[in-house]
Amino acid sequence: MKRKGLVMKPARVDEEEEPKRIRSSSGSRYLCSLAEAILKLLSSGVFSEMRIRQVLGDSPSTSKALRM
Repeated sequence: MKRKGLVMKPARVDEEEEPKRIRSSSGSRYLCSLAEAILKLLSSGVFSEMRIRQVLGDSPSTSKALRM
């Protein structure tokens, strides 16, 4: 039985590698600003998680910022 799969070609010296994508850091800046907003809310009084989500929005980003 023959094995099916990818066949690796030997790398050639004259071939250039594809440039790697550079990730934008805007997502982490957004999370940091959400985390700062959460800290600001908590420093001004007692806020429940439910109230924080009402103020900032109930999204995966808010969930991640709450865990930070």
